[in-house]
Amino acid sequence: MAFESARALEHLSREILHARRILLGSAPGAVGVASSKLKLARVLAAGGVATVATYSPHASLPQGGGAWVVKPDDGAGCLHTMLFSDRSAALAWIRANAADGYVLQPFIAGRPGSLSLICCDGAAHVLSCNQERVAMRDNRFHVLGSIVNGLGDDDGALARLAQQVAAAIPSLWGYVGVDFILTAHGAVVLDVNPRLTPAYAGLHASIAHNPAALVLDLLKGSGAMPPPMAGMRRPVSVDIGLP
Repeated sequence: MAFESARALEHLSREILHARRILLGSAPGAVGVASSKLKLARVLAAGGVATVATYSPHASLPQGGGAWVVKPDDGAGCLHTMLFSDRSAALAWIRANAADGYVLQPFIAGRPGSLSLICCDGAAHVLSCNQERVAMRDNRFHVLGSIVNGLGDDDGALARLAQQVAAAIPSLWGYVGVDFILTAHGAVVLDVNPRLTPAYAGLHASIAHNPAALVLDLLKGSGAMPPPMAGMRRPVSVDIGLP
């Protein structure tokens, strides 16, 4: 367990493999892709996944109005993620703070959500579709928690999105979280988290299955991917709180 920031999770994953131990997580290459907003956006777009456009501060940004989000390229959990009224204000902040490790994304209005997945060999099984609770304070985003299985997927669009993400990064393995914005035109992926996410804390209560056991079963091979789960998936709130 580690964040992607400063490539910590990638380094730990490589150390585990170097020590010839069992890595209960995604391959280092997949972690490396997910650890960079720029890399992730390119890989997902190449795989046909709807994802937010992501730019370095030195790139040619599209013209037009609208708000922009500035965040660390290797950030996690909305840490140091800020909203600016326009492109000029966002670039001015980056220059003033010498924040070369930051990226810019156009702000996408919609409902924040996430997926909790079990992934193996380019396939994904959806454990839950979660409603994310995010607050704004002083133009910064703050994660308040999740309502596990707080979102429905009657038309299967989120399940298809999960398969697209897994196919685009086929070395994802075990528990994976996917953050997205649900817009009027469908879900747009913001992040892929190849690690435990806050929603994990409410999974057992929501699906009446032990998610850790589902991950361990994958050691038997991709044929051990969990089957569709019968019964109701009840909403469970996981609260983090505003710092």
